[in-house]
Parts: sequence; structure tokens; C-alpha cells
Amino acid sequence: MPQPNVQSVVHEWLTTSGSSLYALCAGRVWHSAYPDIADWAEDTAGIVFTFPATTTPANGQTEDVTVEFRCHGADRTYSAAQAVARALYDLLHNKGVAVTGGSVQKALRKGNQDLADPDTGWPFTLSRYVMSIEN
Repeated sequence: MPQPNVQSVVHEWLTTSGSSLYALCAGRVWHSAYPDIADWAEDTAGIVFTFPATTTPANGQTEDVTVEFRCHGADRTYSAAQAVARALYDLLHNKGVAVTGGSVQKALRKGNQDLADPDTGWPFTLSRYVMSIEN
């Protein structure tokens, strides 16, 4: 069985409608890179996520990953970024999900940190999670 597409699984979980995160961000969730500024108005919340660490167990069907989420609020304040991080926590922490591309057995938050993007100056909350994702 092939390894799961971890980017696809995480993206699908974050963009599923009905959560408080979806109410804040809708489909404004990107992997690895920020969208063109024209595609991201300053009055909308969004998340950019990356995978700084992955490990593949011997069976090749499961990936243990660390995921970093840059949570940006709609009004470019730390309090708005923290609101997105709280909605992310409500959706992910100590939970799992099955989506089209695979399943997450459990997601656990490992920390939050308020930072500012060095290029744009936009404040964000960096949230780190560990997840075990499989086909």
C-alpha cells in the first residue's frame, strides 16, 4: 500500500465545512507557500502549513509528522491570529479523522507562539502539532 499524501489529508481536514475554523478561514488554507497577495485580502483569516519533520515506519503505510500552522487573523492583530489558532485547536487537538485521501489517527498540539512575518509584518500564531497519518 502506498504512503499517504499527508499534505492532501491535512488540507482536506482543515477545509471541511461545519467547524469554527471553516467559519473563520473557509478555503483559505495553503500548504508550504503563501498565495499571491491578490488572492488573500487583508480582511480575511487564513492558514499556511508546512511539514518540518516526518518519519516513515517500516510498514510504509503510516507517516508520523510534525505540522506547523501559521494562523493569520482577519484584522492582522495577534488576538485575531490567536482566535484562528484556538479554532484550529478545537478541530484538531486529541482528535482524528478519516478523509478521502487517508486518515489521521490522532493530532496533538505541541505548542503555540506569536510571531510576525518578516516580509509582510503580518502577525500570526505558529501552532505545532504531531500527527500519525495513514492510508
